Order: sequence, then structure tokens, then C-alpha cells
Amino acid sequence: QQELPLFYPAPLTLGDVLAMDRPSLEAGIRYYPRTMVLGLEVACTDGTLTRCGGQVVKNVTGYDLNKLYVGSYNTLAVITAATLR
Repeated sequence: QQELPLFYPAPLTLGDVLAMDRPSLEAGIRYYPRTMVLGLEVACTDGTLTRCGGQVVKNVTGYDLNKLYVGSYNTLAVITAATLR
């Protein structure tokens, strides 16, 4: 069984947690959800699905859009799928 070191008091989905990018209560300030994201699939405002990032840690192909979408409170796009470490 795999577990994330994230604990929040309210019942939130993983997309909500990534959109807020708040540190976990249990792990302290050192674990932000942003550090665990490898890749995302987002739905843009015009309805297109966009994939950014990759499935592995060492994937360097331009600007890291994961950092842009995570923490944007779903204002840029809605997170539909995520690949985590």
C-alpha cells in the first residue's frame, strides 16, 4: 500500500490539494504537494486537455508547467490527473 505524507482535516480530493498547494498538517512545512508532482493532465478553459511533465524524475523538456498549475487554485486550468513520486 502506498501512502502520501499529506494529511488535511477536510475531505479534499487530490486535485484540490494540488490546486491549493498548502503544506500538510502532519508532515510540517517541509512537504508541499508541489514537490511530489512529476506530471499533470489539465483541462484548459477552452476544453482542451494538456499534458505536462513526465512519468520519470529525470525528464527535462523545457519549462516546468507543473509548478505553474500547482498552486494556481484552478484559475489557469483544472487538474484532471496527476503523476506523483
